[in-house]
Amino acid sequence: VAGVQALAVHGRTRACRFDGAVEYDTIGEIKQSVRIPVIANGDIDSPAKAAQVLRATGADAVMIGRAAQGRPWIFREIEAALDGSAAPAEPTPTEVRDIIAAHLRDLYVFYGVEAGVRIARKHIGWYCRERPHAQAFRQLVIRVDSAEGQLEAVGLYFAAMESSPNGHKPGRLYDLVLREVEEPLFRTVLEYAEGNQSRAADILGINRGTLRKKLRTYGLSA
Repeated sequence: VAGVQALAVHGRTRACRFDGAVEYDTIGEIKQSVRIPVIANGDIDSPAKAAQVLRATGADAVMIGRAAQGRPWIFREIEAALDGSAAPAEPTPTEVRDIIAAHLRDLYVFYGVEAGVRIARKHIGWYCRERPHAQAFRQLVIRVDSAEGQLEAVGLYFAAMESSPNGHKPGRLYDLVLREVEEPLFRTVLEYAEGNQSRAADILGINRGTLRKKLRTYGLSA
């Protein structure tokens, strides 16, 4: 009567937020009481969990939320599992790089470059969070304020992953990212601050001692 054609149900109340275990029994009861498709949602983070929830609830589909952040290929993994197909291989660093680059470009187009760059920062963090030296890279890339700079930084990071896929040579990655991303960042900020080191330090969110050390490292100090 109301025109609802499908219903997605999350297995927590609003008060629960993201705490505690998801309760799927109610989703099953809702499925039994309506004639429209029901979509189960909540803590579905793997092909096995998707299959388990479908069996437990009788739902027509599952909805993936946080588990897809930085891992959009989870959908093809779940699809293969539900179809009884062989599990697809994990994407290589090069494939992940290309997925991120396409995602970022879509963000720039959809939101506009300025907002897209800001929104992209969290997505880059999600894509890299389980990779070597992710925190160091994140601290660098959140300071990049251009679309071109973000794409370049991501490319450099994953190039380093390809040359050292297991992270056994952290110096190579960290030095590469610092040299190619941090040095031009410090140069740009110093120029913007018209050589005023106190102002540059404030913009970067670091103390003057750290700034002076970085400037000496990159040959930017007098």
